[in-house]
Amino acid sequence: MFSTKHLSIFFKLIIFLIPLLYITIVYQRLIFDSPSTILEETIGYEVPPLVAIYNSVSQGILPLWDNKSSSGISMIGHPMYPQTYPLVYPLMFFFSDNFIFAMRVYFFIHLLIAAYSFFFLCSYLKLNRFAQVLGTIAYMSTYYILVFTMQAAFRPDLLIMTYFPGVFLLLLMSLNNRNFLYAIAAGAVFSMLIHSGALHFSTIAMIFLGIFSFILSSLGVPEELFVT
Repeated sequence: MFSTKHLSIFFKLIIFLIPLLYITIVYQRLIFDSPSTILEETIGYEVPPLVAIYNSVSQGILPLWDNKSSSGISMIGHPMYPQTYPLVYPLMFFFSDNFIFAMRVYFFIHLLIAAYSFFFLCSYLKLNRFAQVLGTIAYMSTYYILVFTMQAAFRPDLLIMTYFPGVFLLLLMSLNNRNFLYAIAAGAVFSMLIHSGALHFSTIAMIFLGIFSFILSSLGVPEELFVT
């Protein structure tokens, strides 16, 4: 016989797996379609920089200059060249024979991160399990993701949806616990927006988070807002 404790753990596990199941079902074409299927803008804007980074690194050269684009272009600080973004390299080398499919896997992984970033944000707030799941599903089914991310395949639009909930969560934890380590973690996650190439979105997010932090720090964090 299962005890109440075992049933509770099983229920929490099911709740935890729902975002994974939802993303897999709704966005399964990213993984299971023909490897040659192209996501809109990726063929012109995402794949060539990935190939340039791969060619440089595979030859033992720092990815600083792309001599195949126009008459040559600097990769340093260019948002199209995410050579300092950690998640690029395992995908780039694992799928080096098909960069088109690599970008689809890239999108799928970031959709998963986005779902669980929002899920953990909801779990930190005083929301019941049903609200956590429903909120996560609603977040991952927005017109913004379905059109700008999946149809047009705009990478920066996906990245802000991926990392912002996590940054916001860590910022709330920092303010609520008065612990600078959470603030450092928030900065580290926020830096992923910059390293991945979502520079204009990082600027907007920084302004919002700065105003939010100032207001919340000035007025005080309401204790009833968070799970203690």
